[in-house]
Amino acid sequence: MSGIPTLTKPVPRQASANRPAQPAPAQRSNVQRASFQQERWLVDIPLSVLSEHNAWTSSGNWQGMFDCAIWLRTPAGLAHPVQLSLKYIDNGGEKIVHIDRCHPGSHRTVLLNGSFGLGVNGRVRDMGLYLLGITDPEIVVEEWHMTPQQRRAR
Repeated sequence: MSGIPTLTKPVPRQASANRPAQPAPAQRSNVQRASFQQERWLVDIPLSVLSEHNAWTSSGNWQGMFDCAIWLRTPAGLAHPVQLSLKYIDNGGEKIVHIDRCHPGSHRTVLLNGSFGLGVNGRVRDMGLYLLGITDPEIVVEEWHMTPQQRRAR
């Protein structure tokens, strides 16, 4: 990535922000319907990243594993725990995949990373990385990557 993106994109609050979070389903899936109160947009994911996966189809249902990492600069440290999540909208609606967490501390840089499964229902219209649990404007994205675990043959 060239340059350092800054956190300037406003993120509107969800209409359901006043409702309490729903309990996690009994299954061990990290995909949930999006519903959270504090979020910070970090970066938009180009949809071309999805097409690099060998299971990708332009329409219909497909599943694939991806790796994601993001380095953040936190000049004042973290006063609260934060969670890196991928939010996307497909034909099934708005969904969120939780990737990694970081505990509070005085650390000035944070690496959040993980592997996750993505289940897509039809065409993806929007996708981005978000930091849940904080809206601190001082946090800056240093670098990020999202890559498919199995790449399409070229």
